[in-house]
Amino acid sequence: MGEVGTSVQKVQTQVGTELIYVATTMGGICAFMPFETKVELDFFTHLEMFLRIEAQPISGRDHVMFRSSYAPVKDVIDGDLCEMFGTLDFDKQRVLASELDSNPTELKKRLEQIRTRLL
Repeated sequence: MGEVGTSVQKVQTQVGTELIYVATTMGGICAFMPFETKVELDFFTHLEMFLRIEAQPISGRDHVMFRSSYAPVKDVIDGDLCEMFGTLDFDKQRVLASELDSNPTELKKRLEQIRTRLL
């Protein structure tokens, strides 16, 4: 999360997915959702790995170090980082998508599906 959690709540969506929502000291709201399949987990793990390299932060600070400022990151995919795929220029999107055996449109569609499951 990168921040200290102040409130934790387990919620069940209308679709039936169980989520954990966390409110933070800085006013952020984080959602933790389990992946449904191993394929989905592998896809988002690789997407996050490629985006750590391609979408370097403005401050120059390493992404993992930022997310691990309070506790080490383990077994969590950073959705905020994955959402940065849409902000990359199209050439980088195409290269990243080809690394994942996909195309940019399919990648954006998968990100949209995950976002919809959270709501």
